[in-house]
Amino acid sequence: MTCPLIDVHCHLDLYKNPERVAKNMEMQGGYTISMTNLPSHYVISQPHVIQLKKVRLSLGLHPLEIERHTNREFEIFSEMVDTTSYIGEVGLDFSREWKSSSERQIRSLNFVLGLINKRPRFVSLHSRGAEKQVLDLLIDNKIQIAVFHWYSGSITTLDMILQQGFYFSVNPSMIKSNQGKKLISYFRK
Repeated sequence: MTCPLIDVHCHLDLYKNPERVAKNMEMQGGYTISMTNLPSHYVISQPHVIQLKKVRLSLGLHPLEIERHTNREFEIFSEMVDTTSYIGEVGLDFSREWKSSSERQIRSLNFVLGLINKRPRFVSLHSRGAEKQVLDLLIDNKIQIAVFHWYSGSITTLDMILQQGFYFSVNPSMIKSNQGKKLISYFRK
């Protein structure tokens, strides 16, 4: 028995021709979970992927779009949250460039997690420089299913993430970086 390939974190909207890419993915037989960076992007993308059986669209509120986390985007998120079982990309980014917006990012992530904690959903998380904070918010909000996308934190925090039953994904960039190789090799022991 073979296991189908599942891409749990694809930004179809960043491709030059996202509709064609989505249809090609569908024909190739694997499964794709397509992320969005803002709820308004989800609304725009939904008609193009809804007819596909192996491509699922996620409702996102990306931390690197914090300047665009407006009341209207929050309203759209609230309106659309029950139209999908996939949430992403959401999270926190406390890297040097984004640290100054950390309080706003936390408010946005708490908003999302507060809306989705009543029903299990697949959640794809951005957590650069804020891995432990993201984990704590997941626990506080009783989130059950989550994947830390492109995890780059410590082994200690990774152990805590896995103990809670959450996952982390591996991507080609991780295979090339020293920290990524270290995290991947940790599981080979």
